[in-house]
This record gives sequence, structure tokens and C-alpha cells, in this order.
Amino acid sequence: MSEENIPEIPQETLNIWKNGFNDPSKVLWLKSVSDDDEKKSRNSITYLNAYLTTRKDKKDPRVKRNENGVFFCLQLNPKHHESIKRAKPGHIILISQNLFKDQTSSGKDKTERRFTHLVTPIDDKFVFNPYPKSDPDGWPGRWVKVIAMGSHNMIGSIPLDATDNPNKRRYPFGNSALYSINDYLNKGCSLSEFQDYIFNKFKYCLNDAKWGI
Repeated sequence: MSEENIPEIPQETLNIWKNGFNDPSKVLWLKSVSDDDEKKSRNSITYLNAYLTTRKDKKDPRVKRNENGVFFCLQLNPKHHESIKRAKPGHIILISQNLFKDQTSSGKDKTERRFTHLVTPIDDKFVFNPYPKSDPDGWPGRWVKVIAMGSHNMIGSIPLDATDNPNKRRYPFGNSALYSINDYLNKGCSLSEFQDYIFNKFKYCLNDAKWGI
């Protein structure tokens, strides 16, 4: 197996996965991600769609499939590495990011913040160089299995400010640390209420195999 491939899945993790992912109470963590097309100034960033099978102009090579599902290494700034160790196999991480929406008349990109993935760690390992061939200078992270994923760009993703979102508050942005959802709940929104909302929004693509890998 080459360094760019999915690591072997521990048997104890496979045992956790046997019953599928149908328990909203396992959605415990928030992680914001971002990708830049080039190293540009802050005012001219072109956002790609991180870890989505179809990005603005190509598939994301970090997203891989085998007989156990769809996977990628969820990368983050090394200064946040302790935070991502908190998530355990069986826990579910909710990912958000800025997605490309359209362009202004002057040609600048317009983006919108969306929830795009539900993922779960495959093991407890922290990987310092997950993509040595395709992204040798990339950040470290944890390998995760995709449970649900928006299918293409804005399609299938969830606006953070959706009118029916019971949790009306600011979420992490940029390439953030891993945060507990409890840290981002309004006083009027319970954890179970928000977990149920997220699962209901993603239910059309839970355990979906049609992600174009």
C-alpha cells in the first residue's frame, strides 16, 4: 500500500461501523476547513470546495474510496493538533466551509458558508504528512470516513444561516481547531435538537455510495 492510500482500518473500528450511522447523538464536534486555489492576498482568495468529490474545476485528489467507503485525511493547522485528538472512532464531526457560489460583475468570486460533511475518525492516529506525493507541504491531520457529503458545490450542502436552523449563532471559520458542538450552542437550543436537525438535513446522503469517486 502506498503512502497516498487509505490506512488499514482497525478491526475495532470496523465493528463500530457494522450497525451503520443512524444515531444523531454521535454528532459531537465542529470543524471548519478552507482551501485556497493559490497563495493570494486576503481580498482575492478563490475558494475550492475542500474534500468534495467535485470541486470548482476538478475532483479533490485527497478524497479516496475503497471497499469500506470514502475517506480523506482531515487536515488542520499544526498549532491545533491537540484539539483533533479529542474525536474518537464512532464520534461524528460536522464540517463547514466557504463554497464557491458565483462571480460578481467585476469577476470576483462570491462564496457562502455551508455545512458540507459528516465524518468519523478511522483510528486514534495523528498523521504528520498524509499526502507526501500530491501535497508534500500539506498540514497534518486524522484519517476520517465520510458518512454524508454534499454531492457537488452548493448542491446538497446546508447553509449555516438556514432559517430552520435551531442554533442561531456564529460557527468556527477558516481552517479551525476541532470544537465541541456544546461550545457553540445557544441557550435556547439543546444539543439533541441541533443533532437531530443536522441528521435530518443530511439524511438524503447518509451512507451514500454515489459521490463520484
